[in-house]
Amino acid sequence: MNMSSKNKNLKKVISVLMMLIFVISSGVFSFADTTDKTTDIELEGIHLKIPFKESDISVEYNETSDEAEVEIYDKKTNELLATYGVIKELIQTRGVYTQKTIYEQEIAGPTVSRLYTRLLIYNDGSFAQIESVSDTWWAEESSGNWELDNMSASTISITNSFPTNEIETSGNATPTVETAYSATGSFSVSALEAVGFEVTGTSGTTVYMRLNPPLYSGYSYSIYGVE
Repeated sequence: MNMSSKNKNLKKVISVLMMLIFVISSGVFSFADTTDKTTDIELEGIHLKIPFKESDISVEYNETSDEAEVEIYDKKTNELLATYGVIKELIQTRGVYTQKTIYEQEIAGPTVSRLYTRLLIYNDGSFAQIESVSDTWWAEESSGNWELDNMSASTISITNSFPTNEIETSGNATPTVETAYSATGSFSVSALEAVGFEVTGTSGTTVYMRLNPPLYSGYSYSIYGVE
């Protein structure tokens, strides 16, 4: 290879490198920053990891003698994004174990559903851990001619064993409604269709509807907080 060919090749290499430096510096290549895609919120000594950026949401706490609840709103639109809570079950055995039931609430029109997880927590001074999960289940929390169908729910330990300091719950369910074309208000066909229900059949004056897509709920709870 002569000197002229070497110079041409060297110029090509330099040109390619300069182009790469320009492309990277101009932001054509970017990497998603996932470090702040979740927010850690504490309820009754349990830390909840929610799938929203802290800068995008506003948080409202509500507390009664029976429950501690947090509502997550979109900071720009004030839309309610999610509701989480802890049932205050003051059940203690042998002085070191407490039982707590946590939930995520899902609203679809007039239907209100909750995905519950019941935890047995070991406490000894400043030390605490999730000893076991007693149950995970869906429940209908509002009145009316509707029910949940095709329910599935499970809870796993993040560390793959118990005791643990963090669990993850997930589940699916489909609200189904019986209504009529003559119905008014939140159970009218038009109102239900507006929030995602679809007609699946009729029988006489009865109209059968179901939410599509179904509900999906998922949350992570920790004793010590989420790093």
